[in-house]
This record gives sequence, structure tokens and C-alpha cells, in this order.
Amino acid sequence: MVSKSLNALCAIILVTLVVIVLLGILSKKMNLGLSWTDESSEFLLSWVVMIGAALAYLDNSHLGVDILTNSFAPFAKRVAAGFVAGVVFLFAAVVMTHGGWGLFVDRYESGQLLSSIAMKRAWFYLSIPISGALISLFALDNIWHAITCNSNDNETVDNGEEAPSV
Repeated sequence: MVSKSLNALCAIILVTLVVIVLLGILSKKMNLGLSWTDESSEFLLSWVVMIGAALAYLDNSHLGVDILTNSFAPFAKRVAAGFVAGVVFLFAAVVMTHGGWGLFVDRYESGQLLSSIAMKRAWFYLSIPISGALISLFALDNIWHAITCNSNDNETVDNGEEAPSV
């Protein structure tokens, strides 16, 4: 459900981004003077990247090096998956969510505006704590699965593979 919703949101943002970029290209070629297309496309790009990062973590689509953990026993794989999810949680919660929220508040209070679309620059930065909060929640879920996954249940571990039976 969450994955489908984030996929739909990313698709909507991406389609809008493509249309705005095409309008910007046409505007420059035909001297239409649509100055808002540059800042709008930058804004949408920042949001699709951050929401896409959360979606990639949820779907386990990020790049990873699993050459070492592939040789682990099922229990060791769960421990490694839990540890990695814990590190991801700490980074997403502290740096992205807490730090990103501070960045958003600072920029909001500064009153900086995007000149061509008359919008506060702070809204650019709101994608960081939102993405961080989503990744934190997904990491907590991965930690929970690493702790509660019984290798006899054939549940999926953090890397998306079925846990082999012992």
C-alpha cells in the first residue's frame, strides 16, 4: 500500500517535471519568456529524488554490497540486516529528519523566496525531513523483521530474499 502510494506520487511528480522541462525548452526556443520553468523543475526534481530515495529503501532497490553477507548463516544474515537497518535508521532520523527539519525552519524564517514562482525556498528543503521520516519508519520495520523473523517461517529478510530454513 505504502509502496504503491509512493510510486504513484513519484510518477505524478515525474510526469509534471517532464512537462515543465519541455515547456522550458519550448519557451527558450520560441522566446515565450516562461521564467518559472527553471525553478519549478528544480523544486520538483528535489522532491522526486528524496521521495524516490525513500521508495528505493522501502523496496530494497538501493545499491548494496552483499558479497560478504551472502555467505552468512540465516541468523547472521538477520543480525547483519538488523545492524544495517539500525545504522540507516540513525542516519535518517538524526541527519535527514532532525537536521532537515532544522534546515527547513531556518530557511522558512529567513523568508527567502524563489523569485519566479513567489514561493518560499524553504519548501525545497521540506523534502529532506519527510524523506528522512519515511526512511526511519521503513528502517524500524526492517529492524523489527530482523528481530522477529524466525528462519523456519520463510519470511523475507532485509535483503528481500527468503530466509533459508535451518
